[in-house]
Amino acid sequence: MQDLLIDHGVVIALVCAGLAVVYGALTSRALLALSPGNETMQSLSLAVQEGAYYLGKARFFVAKFIDADLRTLAEMLESRQGGRYTVTDLSPSRLVAPFNVMLSITDYDVHEHFEARAVVDCELVRLCAVRATPEERQRIMQHAVDGKAFFHDPVAFRLLDIEFHQSLNDAAENRLLSALAQGLYDIGLDVRRVASAVPGNIEKSVAQHITVAEAVMAKDAAAAVEAYRHHLEHVRDTTIEAMSRARAAS
Repeated sequence: MQDLLIDHGVVIALVCAGLAVVYGALTSRALLALSPGNETMQSLSLAVQEGAYYLGKARFFVAKFIDADLRTLAEMLESRQGGRYTVTDLSPSRLVAPFNVMLSITDYDVHEHFEARAVVDCELVRLCAVRATPEERQRIMQHAVDGKAFFHDPVAFRLLDIEFHQSLNDAAENRLLSALAQGLYDIGLDVRRVASAVPGNIEKSVAQHITVAEAVMAKDAAAAVEAYRHHLEHVRDTTIEAMSRARAAS
């Protein structure tokens, strides 16, 4: 047996690899041939995919914030002789260094929410139009145009919407405002999931994304802010409509 492995080991390994490839191909074909299930099962599958995406994002940001908090704590403490530590800096600028947006809302106020978003997001869009690199402008436009492929796929559109807004925030080059915008974006997600499934809403959002992206491409800050404000009003109004429908259904 040992002599067989020594003399023909490479050939045996190649045969095993070939069998593994064939098995994988046959298994993949069999899985792809299976029925995707009824509408309920398909919706559940998409919801699981979306949840996995948000979980991945949450784990990333939690790790970053924990790391930032530990660094900030270390910078606030000064070692003294004997191993004791003294707090040296409790200034507001130091305390908000990691800036973890911790929002606890018991009674969601849609008008208050979008008023805050208008202040933060519009300033980010203005900065983006001024500061974005050519590559960042192109990425923003690509995200906006890609939305046309998801008129009938709310889950895929919501994931793309995250990328679109994040690309605007990143290009603005202001991490503090970007952190604020991320926290505000996450508020009311459950309601907006319902709103995005209403026929026609995604088409309007995509058209508005493209208008914002075109203004950013043209480096027209005023037009970009105006287009984004119009988009926020659309999102606010569809959120209110979705909340009204939910109340009526209950």
